[in-house]
Amino acid sequence: MLQRQHPVPAALAGVLPPPVIGAELEGVDPVGNAVVAGEDENGRGAGDNGAAADEGNWNPIEWDRAAEELTWERLLGLDGSLVFLEHVFWVVSLNTLFILVFAFCPYHIGHFAVVGLSLREHAAASHFEGLVTTLCGYCIIGLCLVLLHGLASFLGLRRSRRILGLCYVVVKVR
Repeated sequence: MLQRQHPVPAALAGVLPPPVIGAELEGVDPVGNAVVAGEDENGRGAGDNGAAADEGNWNPIEWDRAAEELTWERLLGLDGSLVFLEHVFWVVSLNTLFILVFAFCPYHIGHFAVVGLSLREHAAASHFEGLVTTLCGYCIIGLCLVLLHGLASFLGLRRSRRILGLCYVVVKVR
């Protein structure tokens, strides 16, 4: 088969494009620019959205420019943007979620366990009733996770077993 190399632009010195083979020679003009029917000037086909072409055309200078645009004025919202309010929203939302998950739920689970096991007098006798109740809630959550982990192991549910084991480690460390 006949092979013909495209001319190499000065900007891409040292990088050779793939050779044009056989029937693909129909769309090549004599100047050496590859113009194939159904393609635009960037070499993308009519149905192609350009995602594959964009992967090879990323520019690291654009990333540096994005980092330079992040200033204290922008972070604090002094430039008129709403970035600061967005950050405040996320801090308040995540703080609320963490308080709910790691304080409210264990306290109430522990309170139900203390009341259900008739240990209210013993918890009240300590000077740290809220802390004892919350720790009891964490112990109940840990026991439930261990039981569910054992059940997942018995049933052969690998992914569930790994997630429950990770949750147990998080509760144990907490």
